[in-house]
Amino acid sequence: MKTNSLRPHESAARYAAGVVLAVVVVRMLPMGGGSKKRSVGSNPVARRRNNLNFLEKFCTLFSICVPSFFSTEAMYLWLLTGLLVIRSMISVYNVRLGALTATHFVSRRWSGLRRCIQEFALLSLPAAVVNAFLKYTQDVVALKMRKNLSTHVNQLFLSNENFYKATQFPPRLDHPERVLTAAVEQYCDQVAKIYCHCIKPCMDVTTYTVSLAKTVGWQGPGIIWMYFVIRHQLGSWLDGMRSGSDLKTTREMLHTDAHKNLLADADEIAINGCAHRDQSVISWLLDSATESTGSKKAHLALVSAMDTLLLKYGASVAGYAVLLSPYLLGMSHVRNKTTTVMIRDYIVILKSLTELNRGIMEMEEGFKMICGVEDSTIKVAELIDSVTDRSRGKYLASPFDDGRADKEPIPEMSEQWLASWRSLSEGIRDKKIRLYVRKAARTSDVTTDNLEFQSVDVQTPDGALLVSNICFAQTVGQNLLITGRHLCGKTAILRTLGDLWSPAKGVILKPPAHDIMYVAEKPHLVFGTLRDQIIYPHTQQDQAVLGVTDVHLAQLLCLTDLRQTILGTWSLNETKNWNEFLSPTQRQCVGLARLYYHLPKWALFDECTSYLSAATEAFAYVTCRKLGISVVTATRSPENVARWHSQVITIERGTCVKHNIRQE
Repeated sequence: MKTNSLRPHESAARYAAGVVLAVVVVRMLPMGGGSKKRSVGSNPVARRRNNLNFLEKFCTLFSICVPSFFSTEAMYLWLLTGLLVIRSMISVYNVRLGALTATHFVSRRWSGLRRCIQEFALLSLPAAVVNAFLKYTQDVVALKMRKNLSTHVNQLFLSNENFYKATQFPPRLDHPERVLTAAVEQYCDQVAKIYCHCIKPCMDVTTYTVSLAKTVGWQGPGIIWMYFVIRHQLGSWLDGMRSGSDLKTTREMLHTDAHKNLLADADEIAINGCAHRDQSVISWLLDSATESTGSKKAHLALVSAMDTLLLKYGASVAGYAVLLSPYLLGMSHVRNKTTTVMIRDYIVILKSLTELNRGIMEMEEGFKMICGVEDSTIKVAELIDSVTDRSRGKYLASPFDDGRADKEPIPEMSEQWLASWRSLSEGIRDKKIRLYVRKAARTSDVTTDNLEFQSVDVQTPDGALLVSNICFAQTVGQNLLITGRHLCGKTAILRTLGDLWSPAKGVILKPPAHDIMYVAEKPHLVFGTLRDQIIYPHTQQDQAVLGVTDVHLAQLLCLTDLRQTILGTWSLNETKNWNEFLSPTQRQCVGLARLYYHLPKWALFDECTSYLSAATEAFAYVTCRKLGISVVTATRSPENVARWHSQVITIERGTCVKHNIRQE
């Protein structure tokens, strides 16, 4: 019986062809999918540069893991390659054996059928052993690579006191212990898996392409590969259509997030009387989500129908075209075939197409794994580069803000511009008051421009006393600092000032609600444009009525975002879910710009500068003083801001200790 076994030089040639095919496909694939912050978008030049950078770092780490062509690790890789070749040859032989078994059965040649079954039984033992040793060899390769890489990195990290330099000298490394352990292990495991999940499918694809060509001629592989190319192109188009449906689904997610943000930022929204703006945003998101539901479902149904037509029925049509192509073309090698031989060819073609398709799918999964190894590769390579630079006495500037005040680019404050903005705000003050949604004032409060507590006891809504006998008087132009340990009642005083909580006793003299603005540690953001975040709760129509231009808004934002990281990245007209895009520092910059826009007489700072550098924090208090905003600050860390206040109240065990300081 002829088994059509592969000769050694043929298997080597096909293996080489498979490796070349893998390299070509990898080169065509866009790398850089492992991390969002390293994404290069659709720019082909930037993507190519990112690919080369990743390839260089990958090769550097791989040369450490496998130091030489004849090293122990290389020998295990050769063993793993040999096992993959054997498994591929066993798979091809099983396809031929299965087709031959079917022909013997149809022809009632029982002796031949018995021999085929015996060969299959004998082949099952080496197949099982090869599969078991493949997993074992893959694990051994990963362990040996990890040992080499860990040894190299640890020796570099522990030499010349580099471990001390990494933690003490800027730029400080971000969690080097995780890179030394988890990232190294992840890289080695992924490389071993990639080797198996890419080489084996490439060999299968090459082998079954050649096998198919021997059975039906080279027009058969040409047809099926043309189908694969068309399927890939149409699949990318269908993925784009699915992503369009996902964009519609995000409106429902935004509707849910709007409710979450409403509850998370309840203090700020309630004190500043902004619930009406959030209600309009939530209503708009609800309408948008419900209106898109019908079109989304119809869109997905169309995509599903085209996907089924392409994958299921398109594959069947392509398979029949491959099967019938030699007969339709009248090729000589199929003219005199008997029914038995045609049945055998049918089974061979069917299984070859199935295995070829599976090989293509496994190649795609393997190439996705290549994109997934980028994150661990970059982490380990950057650690090695950084430690190497430190051992040579070279220290690079950190790309991140290390919080030092002398690094902040303090802008030249234009006294004339601040005076003009203050004058403009005073001129439109009546219009702002009309836009303000009034809240019912407490009957116990007395309206005045100053701020005064007369023997006030602050309690929670359920009657629990927090701070007793609060007495202070603060005039316009002076700042008040409230400090104390965590959960001592600092924010409770601000909530009482904002009419959220009622005092247990005492009299509060304070300005009307529209002259007090609460600035939270994490300012509330709504879905909309960047402009909407600054003028919140006003709308763009309200901004037009007030006569405030986008130039004014940009200048106000530059007064808080000293590095201009916000306007340098986005425009005022850009619409996003800003909770996902702005960092905590940028959110606090937007909160201060919002304060300068509304320009109340009093501002309640509740840790609203905790993420800012010392220079930006000081600049905020100077700007508030020049714009005529008096500040009540509640903070656990008064060291940096005490000099900007004239009076300090320290809360200790439910009582207040008051003392005056000289305000700068």
